[in-house]
Amino acid sequence: ILSQQTSNNLRFLIQFNNLLKESRDLKKVFSTFEGHSHERLFFYAAKSVNDDVVTSGFQHAGIFKNQHSLFRPLGKKYDPEEILAIGRFSQKRFMNSYHNSNVIVSGSPKAVNREKIDKSFDSISVLIIPEGMEYEVKFMLDYTISCLSRFKDVKFLFRLHPLVRNIPSLIKKISTIQGANFIFSNNTLRDDL
Repeated sequence: ILSQQTSNNLRFLIQFNNLLKESRDLKKVFSTFEGHSHERLFFYAAKSVNDDVVTSGFQHAGIFKNQHSLFRPLGKKYDPEEILAIGRFSQKRFMNSYHNSNVIVSGSPKAVNREKIDKSFDSISVLIIPEGMEYEVKFMLDYTISCLSRFKDVKFLFRLHPLVRNIPSLIKKISTIQGANFIFSNNTLRDDL
């Protein structure tokens, strides 16, 4: 008998595989990197679909003294090739554990210096797909709104999970968002990828 979390992780793996198989010209994938097993499964799914894809994990939260799973290398297919660390202390901790990963100090998203962002792409699109929980949709929507004016050259494509597609408060909030770089998508996932 599998635990609820193990069942969820297996479901995530299947969903990640299906999602990544649908994507066209996949070059790089990003995920949070906080020690959760579903993050490792995301990297594994990406490498299983295309071994050339670059896997990148970004530190979103602070680290703790005895945090085990975050600093436990699991191998090439499960570890991110790039790790975006919040600061120098985190960078050192990651570098001590992940000798084959490129660890970069990217800073906190709360303190982005717009002039330092690398312009290595002709155009950048970000697809935002929150889970089917209203509080997560609101959180990710608020974060996306905060990015619209700072990253005017980035196109933000926002999708709703079918479970929350008909919640009036979310639809109302989305309809008030202004910005040429914001798109609320009703397309198929395949078209958005």
